[in-house]
Amino acid sequence: MLISGYYLKIYSSTKESIISRGEARALKAAQQFSSYINTEKIIVEQEKFTTEKLLGDGRSHEEIVGYMTAYTNMVQTEVNDKITGVYGYIQGEYCDGTGWTPDPDFNPKERPWYKAATENMGHPTLVEPYVDARLGSITMTVAQTIDDGESVVAVDLSFDMLKEVIGEETDGKGSNIDMSDSQCGGRRKGNVSWGRLR
Repeated sequence: MLISGYYLKIYSSTKESIISRGEARALKAAQQFSSYINTEKIIVEQEKFTTEKLLGDGRSHEEIVGYMTAYTNMVQTEVNDKITGVYGYIQGEYCDGTGWTPDPDFNPKERPWYKAATENMGHPTLVEPYVDARLGSITMTVAQTIDDGESVVAVDLSFDMLKEVIGEETDGKGSNIDMSDSQCGGRRKGNVSWGRLR
């Protein structure tokens, strides 16, 4: 009886320790994910501000693309190499900071990033993962309309980053990422809220 009580106590203690470590890893992964999304939000807000300034100064499409190219390079070099580029649909023209030229049938207004941004007019919006037209891989985007209400700026973050975060923090066994309601509002899918960022 004494021996079984001892083993039961060890089992209970070990189980609690394992659960506790798992919760700590999941929390750390969620914090890293939240940090990446906050970085994207700052990037898209800066992109919005600068694009509006360029438009206000009467700058050309080529000059806006030049800015987006320089900004993409700076962000990838100085901030996070998992960010795949900044781009947008500005006054009826697609602008891409990676140098990508889409196929003639590419319609930015039909892309998830454009639709999500225009549904959340004027606010940074976390878009549900989708297949990127340029890379053909899953991506996450933060997008935002600019003051004209039709133009949208966006920044992509490789979905592979999320897989890396989950793998690192869960020994590769996967986890749920839960973003707090104070940071992100909108629809919930799994344990991530997609939509307007606060």
